[in-house]
Amino acid sequence: MAAVSPFYTESSTTSGIINATCRKVASDGARTLNIYVDDNAWDSGCAEPNCVTQAMVDELAARFLASGSDNDIYDWVTGIYGAEWGTHDYANLIPPAAAGDITILLYDIEDDDSINGGMLGYFWSKDNFLGTSYDYSNERLMFYIDSNLFAQKEELAWDPTDYWPETTFGTLAHELQHMIFFYQKLVRNDLSSASDWLNEMAAEMAEDFIADKAGIDGPRGVAHNDGTAGASGNVYGRLPRFNRFDYIPLTVWQTGSISDPGDSNVLNSYSIVYAFGAYLARNFGGARLFREMVQNGEDGEEAVNAALAALGYNEDFASVMRKWGAAVLLSDDPTPAVPQGYRYNIGGFFNSTVGTETYSIGSIDLTNYLFIDSSPDQVGPKYYTALPSAEDPAAGTYSTSNLYYLVGTGLTGTVTRKITLPAGVKLTVVIR
Repeated sequence: MAAVSPFYTESSTTSGIINATCRKVASDGARTLNIYVDDNAWDSGCAEPNCVTQAMVDELAARFLASGSDNDIYDWVTGIYGAEWGTHDYANLIPPAAAGDITILLYDIEDDDSINGGMLGYFWSKDNFLGTSYDYSNERLMFYIDSNLFAQKEELAWDPTDYWPETTFGTLAHELQHMIFFYQKLVRNDLSSASDWLNEMAAEMAEDFIADKAGIDGPRGVAHNDGTAGASGNVYGRLPRFNRFDYIPLTVWQTGSISDPGDSNVLNSYSIVYAFGAYLARNFGGARLFREMVQNGEDGEEAVNAALAALGYNEDFASVMRKWGAAVLLSDDPTPAVPQGYRYNIGGFFNSTVGTETYSIGSIDLTNYLFIDSSPDQVGPKYYTALPSAEDPAAGTYSTSNLYYLVGTGLTGTVTRKITLPAGVKLTVVIR
């Protein structure tokens, strides 16, 4: 008989209890995966808009933890970032012996009945604590997946290549990185806190690094088996939104408005950190750089500095921020004329190796991306021609950000501009 367990999905009230049954136990010989499904979401005739079936659970297990090695999301993500749990000296955390068991709970996150958007999954470190230290801990390594979105089908029959199931597989990689990040930074390296932007950047890159292996298109928004930068008019992935909000700060994780309603969406921050992470990976060591960033004992900008130094690069956060700005403008050029340090696009896959595993990430041309929720539609990176801007008067003043100012096109002869920069602001001129 399948094991039944109540789960706490909230931390302040018992109303967040989910009664779920274990529908799949899978093992690769070294670790075990337990997949639980909310009883209200199980099988045909369930109480939810979409019902989870055994075939869906089996597919989820096979994608996340398959028999053998180097053939599943768990292997590929931990191969980059390291272990999700292990030895520690904290009396208030679940024991190191918990390493090797992971639980996934499928339920209707936020109880919203949504089948076309919303929170697809999350990791919450409360569950890494003993119940004596955190009242609503489930005392296990686990993360949560939305059952209605995972079970959403495009045709009469559910297929793992449908949009929401495929997006779920990317979310598994994303949330596994968060689990690893908590252990590597806050437990193993004993940091008191860690930056949201760094954590989310590493999670977005987990999806990017495994996209071709897992057969998902990932945050790049181009077919996983296409190493080129794809076609123009691309509205998929994170980068259309980056084009619209390319001027907002990298290191300020946005859960609310900066200065106007246009900046009030956390999706903007996801787009910024992915664009920067994608740039770093394609210029400074790929998966090896991100392994160093997550495993070193530094946080935020210093974690980037330490990782660059560990790989032998004579760069720091400030220098790569400036080069990133130029790389955005040069991304439509896949030729070798664009030097290392300024590349998004080589016309094919960028490869990096950790251990014996090679990770391939595709090229990016930011002029191919279209953000359609603005007026007019934003095609390619956003340029300013006048400041301050009525759209966002603070544009150009945010720390850890790049702003793109168009001097002109088709210019000839001698062009002179007088530019006054505030203290701490650097200028890079790109002439095409």
